[in-house]
Amino acid sequence: PKGQSLYKFDKWVSSTKTHHSVMHAFVEFECLFAQLSERDQGLMGANKVLMFVKSVDRKERKAIGIHLENDDGENDLTDDWAKLERVCR
Repeated sequence: PKGQSLYKFDKWVSSTKTHHSVMHAFVEFECLFAQLSERDQGLMGANKVLMFVKSVDRKERKAIGIHLENDDGENDLTDDWAKLERVCR
């Protein structure tokens, strides 16, 4: 149902560390994110990619992290959700 609290979503992200695949994790994340209120979705902003990366285990983080580095040469991750989606598929 729409309106799931941001606290519950963050709790799920923090506790979920294993999935069958990165794509499975991505789909599950998207479904749960869609249940957040529009306000909470807006609050996530640039943190959406980081929240997803936190939800996968270390091995998966390393595998996708290489592809998510900012193009500007910084060591930060991109906040481009479409880029994350391409990497996960």
